Amino acid sequence: MECRATFHLCAPFLELKRLQTILNEHLSWRTELNPEELQMDICRHLAKEKAELLENFYKTTITYFCSSWEEIRAVAAKLAGIILEHTDTKNMKWLDMEHLLTSLQVLQNDPSPIVQLVATQVLRDI
Repeated sequence: MECRATFHLCAPFLELKRLQTILNEHLSWRTELNPEELQMDICRHLAKEKAELLENFYKTTITYFCSSWEEIRAVAAKLAGIILEHTDTKNMKWLDMEHLLTSLQVLQNDPSPIVQLVATQVLRDI
């Protein structure tokens, strides 16, 4: 409930009307929230409409690879993978693929089995 409320409050500041429509569909109080679909739809939209915003989103995401919370590390790795999956890497001149691969390899040796699994899946998908 808190996540839905936060998205509803923050989304207008993005000034993206089509994204607002997507968020409203996902965050409707009548539907069950599916975070993975929400992530994919947001990334897909940003890749097409606001590449610079997606770049900032990605750069912020990878900073969470070093979080002290294993759930945050796992979700950050998964989200980085989703961003890559839904964007044309040729147009992502800001993407340092070597740094990403190295960071994911470090996460493969994480103390958390969940983080290890997600990092391995993302590396496999890349």
